[in-house]
Parts: sequence; structure tokens; C-alpha cells
Amino acid sequence: MGETTELIAATIELGTIIWSSNNPNVVTINSTTGKITAKAPGIATISYASSNGKKNFINLNVHGEAMAKNPTYTQVLQMGEVTTATVGTGLSASATNKSFVSSTTSVATVNATTGQLTAISPGSSVITYVGKDNNGVVVEKGTITVTVYSQAAVGAVPTVSAPFSVIGWGSAATGFTTPVTGQSIIWTANNGTGSAFIHPSTGAIRGVTAGDVTVAYKIVDINTKVVVYKSAPVSISIPDTPRVNISAPYVDEGTIGGTYSSSTNVNLTGVIVGEDNAIVLFSNPRSNDINIATAVIVGPNPSGHVFLNVEKKGVGAVQITFDYTDSNNKTGTMTWTFNFQ
Repeated sequence: MGETTELIAATIELGTIIWSSNNPNVVTINSTTGKITAKAPGIATISYASSNGKKNFINLNVHGEAMAKNPTYTQVLQMGEVTTATVGTGLSASATNKSFVSSTTSVATVNATTGQLTAISPGSSVITYVGKDNNGVVVEKGTITVTVYSQAAVGAVPTVSAPFSVIGWGSAATGFTTPVTGQSIIWTANNGTGSAFIHPSTGAIRGVTAGDVTVAYKIVDINTKVVVYKSAPVSISIPDTPRVNISAPYVDEGTIGGTYSSSTNVNLTGVIVGEDNAIVLFSNPRSNDINIATAVIVGPNPSGHVFLNVEKKGVGAVQITFDYTDSNNKTGTMTWTFNFQ
């Protein structure tokens, strides 16, 4: 039902042939032309009688209408991004003979037996599916309209700050195309001679090994998963330096606080960026001008609340430098500026 509902009965028997059906609720047949019409699922016997006295019959099985089953594709087809898609797993195992046809092959072609799509150009195409069992009976059929999206627009080339350390974080990227409501940005880093991690939403780089990496981003429509903008890759060089960076606001060569009128101290119990939960040993504090300030490290060392005590001796800007080694054997030197009045 729903497929082949009419047939013509024939025989090589000579003479005048009279056709009949024993179950006209399932199959009717024109007694002279032999035209068969299916009426409902079931079994009927089609017989003929010839004027020469010969008779014969055949049993016909009318199958029920095929189940509606539309093929599915989870991949979003887009030129320059994803150009092939595999049919989903929801089709019946009893449909051992599957066939697929694309209505517009200039947009997307489809493998006739596997259903795999290949994008050709932007546009839409209707994919028609028919699944038959081992006896050639259509057990399910359906359609799906697939869309091939145009290639993403070119996004602004970002500025990405490389970390000064092989285990440090750089600053968040700037200068890129900004996503609007309903869009998300995805940053990626591809390792070259060096390797790095990248923050997927800010574009900040954390170096792992020294060398070059390339950074790029995509802006994706949250609902359709279509790439709206795509940037050209930017090459970043991760320097080969043993220094590590204590997390902001305590950065190397940074100015700590405002202007101090008396001695001060800074808590050194901070996470080293890229070395979460590392235990750090601080040592060798020194001043570039002992007439302005001197420094000592106090408190449990390593770990615990460790302080850099800076004792005021005079007025002006002074640089306090100290060394540190973490539990992953990364060593470094940090210099901070203090202004005294």
C-alpha cells in the first residue's frame, strides 16, 4: 500500500480468459483485462479460467504502507568548514536495501546506498530515502531538506600576546571581530615548533614548550552552529625562558600599590600562572637602592603565608628583586617597583 497498487495479470494460456479474486476486500481484478487493484493489506488468491477448460491461480500478498522515517544528519554543512555528513543511526535494521536520492546535485550529492552527503555549493536540496527489506518490500521512506551554508566571512586579524614564559599566560587577545548576541567565539591554537594552551573565550595563550604556534578564532551562530566569521591564523612565538609569572596583579616589572609613606609588605602566597597549586620557595630579596628601601622574606617558606617585607629608608622609587623556585623545578626572578614619599 502506498507504493505499487496496480498490476496487470497475464497468462500464456489460449482461449478466452476470465479473471477473479477470492478476496475483493484485499484485491480486486477486472475479469476481462486482468487489471489488479490493491485495496487493503492481506492475502488474496487470483484465479483464471480459460474457454479451453484450463484453470490456474496465484496468491498475492498486499503489504501495509511503509513507515514514515526521515533520514537525519547531525553535521552542519558549510563551504570551507564541514563539507561531508553521515546519515544518522535511526533508520530500521530491517531495511536492508537502502537508497538515497538528492533533488539538487549542484548543491549536495548523496551516496545512493550509504546516504553520505557531500556539499557542492550553497543552497538547499531534498534528500529522498527508501528502505526495502530482503523481499524488496518498502518498509520505510522519508525525506529531509538539507542546507549548505555559504563560506564564513573573514574576521578581523587578532592581536595575541605571547607569554614571556614557557609556562606563563599572555594577555587576552584584542582587535578581533566581536560576537553579537546569539553568537559565540571559539579560539584555537595549533602547535608548530612550540606548543601552547589557549583560553577558548579570551584567546589568551599559555605557553607549554618554546617555539611557534598559530592562533585563530571562529564566531559561531549558537542556534544554527554556522560559522559566521573566521580569522586568518596568527603566528605566536613562545620564548624559551625559565621565568614564571606570579598571577596578577603581581607581574614582573610591575608597580605594587600607589605611593607609600611608610614600610609595607606584600603577600607572596599566590598561584604561579600555569602551575596551579605549585609550592614555591622564595629567596634572596634585594634592593637596587638601599637608601630608599630594603627587603626581607618572612613567614613559612615554602607554602603558607609568605610575605615580602619592604622597609622604607628614604624617598623615591626603588626596585625590589627576589628569586623563586616552584615544586616543578621552574625557577625565576621577579622585580617590583615601590614608590615611597
